[in-house]
Amino acid sequence: MIDRTPAVALAAVLGVLSSCTEPNPYLDQQTSDGMSTTTGAGETASTTSMTGMDVGPSSSGGGTGGGTAAPGCVEQGHQCVDAAPPQWMGPLAWAQRPNDGPPLGCVEPYAEVAVEAFTDIVAPSATCECECGLLFIPECGDATVTYHRTASCADEGSDTVALSPGCNDVGTWPIEGSFTYQASTVAQGQCAPLESKQTEEAGFITAHLACGGALERSDCGEQQICAPAPVDPFAPGLCIARPGQHPCPESSVYSESRVVFGALDDSRGCSPCSCELPDQPCLGQSAQLATTSGCTGNSAGSVPADGCTNGVGNIDVMGVLFDPGEPTGDPCTPVAVIPTGAAEGAQPVTLCCVP
Repeated sequence: MIDRTPAVALAAVLGVLSSCTEPNPYLDQQTSDGMSTTTGAGETASTTSMTGMDVGPSSSGGGTGGGTAAPGCVEQGHQCVDAAPPQWMGPLAWAQRPNDGPPLGCVEPYAEVAVEAFTDIVAPSATCECECGLLFIPECGDATVTYHRTASCADEGSDTVALSPGCNDVGTWPIEGSFTYQASTVAQGQCAPLESKQTEEAGFITAHLACGGALERSDCGEQQICAPAPVDPFAPGLCIARPGQHPCPESSVYSESRVVFGALDDSRGCSPCSCELPDQPCLGQSAQLATTSGCTGNSAGSVPADGCTNGVGNIDVMGVLFDPGEPTGDPCTPVAVIPTGAAEGAQPVTLCCVP
C-alpha cells in the first residue's frame, strides 16, 4: 500500500534561512592564516556556519602549552567539503526509500531532520460518466418552409419562412413553384444531468530524508567543513537544500539537482456534465399550404416533414397553417465528459548533491 499521507518536515528548512542570509559569523572570526580566533587562553571561539548547522570549534590547533595537535580531518577518516552557500542549508546526508517501506531516521553525526519530502506521483485520471434524467415540460419548436421557384425543389430556395403555431402569412408564392419543410423538434424542456466521477487517491512512490548536524571545521580550508562520510542507507555524496525550485549554485561541488515535494496539489476532475434536448421530429406536426393569408381559403396541399411538394391546384399560396405536433418522449442526449486536471507536487525543496 502506498502511504497516501505525505509527512512534511520543512520547518527545519525554513527556520534556518534567516541565519543563512546573514554574514557568516564563523568566517568573520577567521584569521589571515585560515585558523579560528580564540576568546582566551586555550579557549576556541564557538561559531555557527553559513550552512545553518552548528559548526564546532576547530580541532586543528593544539591550544597553549605545546600539546600534541589533534588529528586532522583526513586523519580522522573524514573529508573536507564545501560549506553551503548563502540561502542554502547543509551539508546534509540524504537518503531515499519506497514510500510504503520502513521509515528512515537521522543518525549521528547527521542527527537533525532537515528535509522530509517526496517524489514520483501516482495519480490515475478520474473516471467520468454523464447521464441525463427524465425530460420535463418539453415543447416543440418552430419549423421552416422554403419556397422554390421551380418544380421538384431543384434550385436553391428563394424564400424561407419560420413557422409559428397557427396561420403564417407568407405573401404570395406562385403555385408553379415547389415547397420544402424543415420539421420541428423539441426546443424547450429540462432534464437533469447526472454526473458520476470516481477518483483514486493520489500518492507518492518515493520518500526522501535529508539530515544535518554539528560539524567542525578542523584543518580544512577556508569555507570548508570537516564532514564524516554518511553511512548506509544514506548516499555517500553530501547535499545542500533550499526551499523552492532553484538551480544548483554555480561552480559548486553540489551539482546534482533534484526537486522534492512536501505535499500534493490534486486538481483532478471531470469536464461539466450537461444534456442536449432530443433532436427527433415532433409527432403529429403538419404544414398546410393555404390560398389566403388568413389560411381560410382552399388548401394547396400539405408539405411532408423534411420532404418536398409541388403543391396542388392552380391558385397561388399565401399562407401556411402550422401545427408543431408533440414531443416523441425521447430522452435527452448527454454531452461527452472527459477527465481534467492532474496531481502535482507542492511545497518544493531543491536538493543539490555531490555526484
